[in-house]
Amino acid sequence: MIIADANGVIMRVNSAFTETTGYTPAEAVGQTPRMLKSGRHDADFYRAMWESINLTGKWQGEIWDRRKNGEIYPKWLTITSVKGDEGVTTHYVGLQLDITDRKQAEKQLQILAHNDPLTGLPNRALFHDRLEHGLELARRHQHSIAVLFLDLDHFKEINDTLGHDVGDILLKEATNRLLACVRKTDTVARMGGDEFTVIITEMRTTEDAECVAKDILKAFSQPFELNERFYNVGCSIGIAIFPEHGQDNKTLLKHADSAMYYAKRQRNTFCIFNNNR
Repeated sequence: MIIADANGVIMRVNSAFTETTGYTPAEAVGQTPRMLKSGRHDADFYRAMWESINLTGKWQGEIWDRRKNGEIYPKWLTITSVKGDEGVTTHYVGLQLDITDRKQAEKQLQILAHNDPLTGLPNRALFHDRLEHGLELARRHQHSIAVLFLDLDHFKEINDTLGHDVGDILLKEATNRLLACVRKTDTVARMGGDEFTVIITEMRTTEDAECVAKDILKAFSQPFELNERFYNVGCSIGIAIFPEHGQDNKTLLKHADSAMYYAKRQRNTFCIFNNNR
């Protein structure tokens, strides 16, 4: 809690204030709450805050402040103006609640909703969102987009023989190798099991997708070290390209999946979708 005079000068703080901000009463009294400003809010934010206080006598909302140690943190703040007998504001009372834990929990839930918990990659839902956004841009700017559907070869045998823990290690290492083969503007997602997808945006020619597929195959040609032994785990890749092989999200994924199964017959290769197969 903060109690400030009509000019906003801090008159008193309680122990909860000190615990949250790190400032002792001796350090806070005589200062103004501006000592806590994080720099995250612009002048319009504070202007709207004071308009509410002056009009209604109260403001409450989420605000980011800075602790004494420099850490920026979120809090829920309620400011109330207290008026004297003549209706003139004599002081202000600020009640604050540190919501750092709540924010971190919300962030974690957001991650779990959109990312694969094992690899940290976008999950199926976020993949479709990214692809839809990419298609909108591609239509607007007349670009091509490629969807690569990838399935690990021999993953089931390793998972069944060495166990799920080792299988998880393999999936994490496969993720690292995939990410090393694409640009930061591209998307690598895990669809489930040993299936991954890649979205390649702003392609110039079909060869761009083929080059990425070749890089991935080369990366996976190196053995994986699992339980102090080396195992060969290749991959099969199917490719579908917008707009030639589909105009929408579902069609592109379906055709990339179909091409992947064709590649799977030979293993450790890639195949571009062909409607005649």
